[in-house]
Amino acid sequence: MRELMNSFIEHRLSRRGFCQALAAMSISVSGVASIVRAAEAAVNGVAGAGRPFTGTGGALMVEQMKAAGVRYLFTNPGSFEVGFFDAFLDQPGVNLILGLHEGIVISMADGYHKVSGEPAFVNVHVIAGTAQSVGQLYNSSRDGSALIVTAGLLDHEINDDEILLAPRPGFNQKDVTQQFTKISWESRDATGLPSMLRRAFKVATTSPGGPVYLAIPNYILEEKNVTADIYDRSAFMIPDDIPPGEDDILALAEFLLNAKNPVLFLGDEVHKAHAQPEAFELAELLRIPVSEFLLPAFHCFPRHHSLFVGPYFLRANQDRDLVLNIGVTDLGGGPIPQPPRLAAGAKEVYIGLNTNAIGSERPFNLAIVANVKLALQALFEAIKSAATKDRISKMASLRSKPERRTPQINNARLGMSPIHPDELAWVMEQELDKDAILVSESFSRSNLFLTRASVNTKRCGFPILGLD
Repeated sequence: MRELMNSFIEHRLSRRGFCQALAAMSISVSGVASIVRAAEAAVNGVAGAGRPFTGTGGALMVEQMKAAGVRYLFTNPGSFEVGFFDAFLDQPGVNLILGLHEGIVISMADGYHKVSGEPAFVNVHVIAGTAQSVGQLYNSSRDGSALIVTAGLLDHEINDDEILLAPRPGFNQKDVTQQFTKISWESRDATGLPSMLRRAFKVATTSPGGPVYLAIPNYILEEKNVTADIYDRSAFMIPDDIPPGEDDILALAEFLLNAKNPVLFLGDEVHKAHAQPEAFELAELLRIPVSEFLLPAFHCFPRHHSLFVGPYFLRANQDRDLVLNIGVTDLGGGPIPQPPRLAAGAKEVYIGLNTNAIGSERPFNLAIVANVKLALQALFEAIKSAATKDRISKMASLRSKPERRTPQINNARLGMSPIHPDELAWVMEQELDKDAILVSESFSRSNLFLTRASVNTKRCGFPILGLD
């Protein structure tokens, strides 16, 4: 073990190789995760060590966002943020992405976060830009997108309260965004800017993720000779590699092995944890039908695979004896008790980090608060340990395996003027690049042909909004 640890610390062994070597020593998944965290702490040096920095308020802001790993600034700039943009000029490794309307700026930042998994940093122009960003902030808040949205602020509480481009008298600028962010702040102290930014990154990225908002007065951004400590992201961004409890995984394995008619619901956490291959492997091992809740940001299972049974419907699940929800959001819901979601005596299980979504609509039999990728890996191993290959094969064979789902275009919908949405989607499906990312705003049509989730499980997590 000592030689293995030294090889990793001295960069003679990759993280993947380190994990594989630990697993080969029969160390549990949770044990591997704990050892890797300790080793990475040794590689990165002393945790929590800050470094002093002196400059304007805007320079402190730029220095802290760089330390947080920001590579792109999404913005529609304004004159009252000049203290920030002056400091941003000529910064190596950080690029400005310009949008000419705040709605577009938020959309670009949201798309960057969805594709990269990194928190997106945004700056908008005082109260007007803030208000114009809110429509898209709603979408980001629904999808749990980690956006750090900053804005200039004309402070109307130091003299006159009727200032052009300031909040209206008696209101705060952060009032506009509170409904669509996890939390909103206003800064009044330049020395506290790095601390407030660190808090913003932590809150935005911790599950359930979501946008946060920080408004900063122009005189704070332009204040000179301010000194504060700057910290790297490892000191304030909370890791999400939380392993599952061993007893819970064993209990869930028994549930699955004894279930006669289970269904697997996949949510956006599956994509965010890069757990599509594990979910695919579990479904195929036990031949479990796969569904998803309404309006996911990502498709996490191939849409034409024979095990994919379509979107969530209440009545379609009344004959299920086990529902396994993995990384799902809260569906919100209809009246209880009608219609019932499950048959009497059916079990319901949740796996994920978003505790807001666990049991908020219906009671559960088992809740596993853990990283879904680590949980699925542990579950797969538990099933293979608890049951022989013959038992697993026999159990899977009892479940029907329908043919691959291949939607057919209704000929009556071809050649219409204006074009029918099904024909448009049918042509797009055939002609677009196989790795194209599609975004749909069509809620009244079936979107039957917008199915850009590949059978290749490493490529079936493309963000596709609003599809069923």
